Amino acid sequence: QKFFRAAGLPFDNAIIEQLNDWDARLWGDKNEVMVAWHEQLKQRGLRTVVLSNMGDVICNHVLREHASWIQRFDALVWSYQVSLVKPDPAIYQHMLEKLAVRPEETLFIDDKMPNIVAARALGMRALLFTSVPQLRADLIAAGLDAELPLPN
Repeated sequence: QKFFRAAGLPFDNAIIEQLNDWDARLWGDKNEVMVAWHEQLKQRGLRTVVLSNMGDVICNHVLREHASWIQRFDALVWSYQVSLVKPDPAIYQHMLEKLAVRPEETLFIDDKMPNIVAARALGMRALLFTSVPQLRADLIAAGLDAELPLPN
Protein backbone atom coordinates (compact mmCIF):
# COMPACT_ATOMS: atom_id res chain seq x y z
CA GLN A 1 0.00 0.00 0.00
CA LYS A 2 2.83 2.38 0.85
CA PHE A 3 4.48 1.62 -2.48
CA PHE A 4 1.30 2.40 -4.39
CA ARG A 5 0.81 5.66 -2.51
CA ALA A 6 4.45 6.72 -2.93
CA ALA A 7 4.32 5.96 -6.65
CA GLY A 8 1.04 7.83 -7.05
CA LEU A 9 -0.67 4.69 -8.36
CA PRO A 10 -4.30 3.79 -7.73
CA PHE A 11 -4.58 1.15 -5.04
CA ASP A 12 -5.69 -2.23 -6.36
CA ASN A 13 -6.30 -5.18 -4.01
CA ALA A 14 -5.98 -7.73 -6.83
CA ILE A 15 -2.52 -6.45 -7.74
CA ILE A 16 -1.47 -6.41 -4.06
CA GLU A 17 -2.60 -10.03 -3.69
CA GLN A 18 -0.66 -11.01 -6.84
CA LEU A 19 2.49 -9.24 -5.62
CA ASN A 20 2.17 -10.96 -2.22
CA ASP A 21 1.74 -14.31 -3.93
CA TRP A 22 4.87 -13.76 -6.04
CA ASP A 23 6.82 -12.66 -2.97
CA ALA A 24 5.72 -15.77 -1.06
CA ARG A 25 6.75 -18.03 -3.93
CA LEU A 26 10.19 -16.40 -4.09
CA TRP A 27 10.78 -16.99 -0.37
CA GLY A 28 8.99 -20.33 -0.15
CA ASP A 29 11.39 -22.61 -2.01
CA LYS A 30 12.27 -25.88 -0.32
CA ASN A 31 15.88 -26.95 0.10
CA GLU A 32 15.56 -30.73 -0.36
CA VAL A 33 18.93 -31.48 1.27
CA MET A 34 18.06 -29.47 4.37
CA VAL A 35 14.60 -31.08 4.61
CA ALA A 36 16.24 -34.52 4.45
CA TRP A 37 18.80 -33.46 7.08
CA HIS A 38 16.01 -32.25 9.32
CA GLU A 39 14.41 -35.68 9.04
CA GLN A 40 17.71 -37.27 10.11
CA LEU A 41 17.85 -34.96 13.12
CA LYS A 42 14.29 -35.90 14.08
CA GLN A 43 15.12 -39.61 13.75
CA ARG A 44 17.91 -39.03 16.29
CA GLY A 45 15.33 -37.60 18.68
CA LEU A 46 16.50 -34.00 18.45
CA ARG A 47 14.07 -31.15 18.99
CA THR A 48 13.86 -28.58 16.19
CA VAL A 49 12.30 -25.19 15.66
CA VAL A 50 11.79 -22.72 12.85
CA LEU A 51 12.55 -19.17 14.00
CA SER A 52 11.71 -16.78 11.19
CA ASN A 53 11.19 -13.09 10.57
CA MET A 54 8.96 -13.78 7.57
CA GLY A 55 5.64 -12.01 7.50
CA ASP A 56 2.16 -13.43 7.54
CA VAL A 57 1.66 -13.78 3.78
CA ILE A 58 4.88 -15.73 3.26
CA CYS A 59 4.34 -17.74 6.43
CA ASN A 60 0.85 -18.77 5.34
CA HIS A 61 2.22 -19.78 1.93
CA VAL A 62 4.95 -21.92 3.54
CA LEU A 63 2.49 -23.56 5.94
CA ARG A 64 0.11 -24.32 3.07
CA GLU A 65 2.60 -25.42 0.42
CA HIS A 66 5.11 -27.21 2.65
CA ALA A 67 2.89 -28.67 5.35
CA SER A 68 4.32 -32.18 4.89
CA TRP A 69 7.74 -31.22 6.25
CA ILE A 70 7.14 -28.01 8.21
CA GLN A 71 4.84 -29.87 10.61
CA ARG A 72 7.76 -32.09 11.65
CA PHE A 73 9.32 -29.23 13.63
CA ASP A 74 8.63 -29.21 17.35
CA ALA A 75 7.91 -25.49 17.32
CA LEU A 76 7.33 -22.72 14.81
CA VAL A 77 8.15 -19.18 15.91
CA TRP A 78 7.08 -16.47 13.50
CA SER A 79 8.21 -12.98 14.46
CA TYR A 80 5.00 -11.31 13.34
CA GLN A 81 3.00 -13.53 15.73
CA VAL A 82 5.09 -12.68 18.79
CA SER A 83 5.85 -9.03 17.90
CA LEU A 84 9.58 -9.69 18.15
CA VAL A 85 12.20 -9.73 15.40
CA LYS A 86 15.63 -11.34 15.17
CA PRO A 87 18.17 -10.31 16.37
CA ASP A 88 16.21 -9.11 19.44
CA PRO A 89 17.35 -11.40 22.29
CA ALA A 90 13.74 -11.76 23.46
CA ILE A 91 12.74 -13.77 20.40
CA TYR A 92 15.56 -16.24 21.04
CA GLN A 93 14.44 -16.55 24.66
CA HIS A 94 10.91 -17.22 23.42
CA MET A 95 12.24 -19.91 21.09
CA LEU A 96 14.23 -21.57 23.88
CA GLU A 97 11.16 -21.60 26.13
CA LYS A 98 9.02 -23.15 23.38
CA LEU A 99 11.57 -25.94 22.97
CA ALA A 100 12.26 -26.20 26.72
CA VAL A 101 16.04 -26.18 26.14
CA ARG A 102 18.95 -24.18 27.49
CA PRO A 103 21.08 -21.99 25.20
CA GLU A 104 24.14 -24.21 25.56
CA GLU A 105 22.09 -27.19 24.34
CA THR A 106 21.13 -25.35 21.17
CA LEU A 107 22.60 -25.17 17.70
CA PHE A 108 21.25 -22.14 15.88
CA ILE A 109 21.65 -21.89 12.10
CA ASP A 110 20.78 -18.71 10.22
CA ASP A 111 21.74 -16.93 7.01
CA LYS A 112 22.27 -13.50 8.61
CA MET A 113 25.37 -12.72 10.68
CA PRO A 114 23.62 -10.32 13.11
CA ASN A 115 21.30 -13.19 14.05
CA ILE A 116 24.28 -15.49 14.62
CA VAL A 117 25.98 -12.88 16.81
CA ALA A 118 22.81 -12.46 18.88
CA ALA A 119 22.42 -16.22 19.36
CA ARG A 120 26.04 -16.59 20.43
CA ALA A 121 25.66 -13.72 22.90
CA LEU A 122 22.95 -15.77 24.62
CA GLY A 123 25.22 -18.82 24.83
CA MET A 124 24.04 -20.82 21.83
CA ARG A 125 26.32 -22.49 19.36
CA ALA A 126 25.53 -20.78 16.08
CA LEU A 127 26.56 -21.27 12.47
CA LEU A 128 26.10 -19.00 9.48
CA PHE A 129 24.33 -20.80 6.63
CA THR A 130 25.67 -19.94 3.19
CA SER A 131 25.40 -23.34 1.48
CA VAL A 132 24.95 -26.99 2.38
CA PRO A 133 28.62 -27.86 1.68
CA GLN A 134 29.74 -24.96 3.89
CA LEU A 135 27.34 -25.99 6.67
CA ARG A 136 28.72 -29.52 6.49
CA ALA A 137 32.29 -28.19 6.76
CA ASP A 138 31.31 -25.87 9.64
CA LEU A 139 29.65 -28.71 11.55
CA ILE A 140 32.81 -30.80 11.18
CA ALA A 141 35.06 -27.87 12.15
CA ALA A 142 32.94 -27.32 15.28
CA GLY A 143 33.26 -31.01 16.19
CA LEU A 144 29.52 -31.51 15.88
CA ASP A 145 29.87 -34.38 13.43
CA ALA A 146 30.39 -36.65 16.45
CA GLU A 147 26.93 -35.64 17.78
CA LEU A 148 24.91 -34.95 14.65
CA PRO A 149 24.32 -36.51 11.26
CA LEU A 150 25.71 -34.35 8.49
CA PRO A 151 23.66 -32.94 5.64
CA ASN A 152 24.49 -34.63 2.35
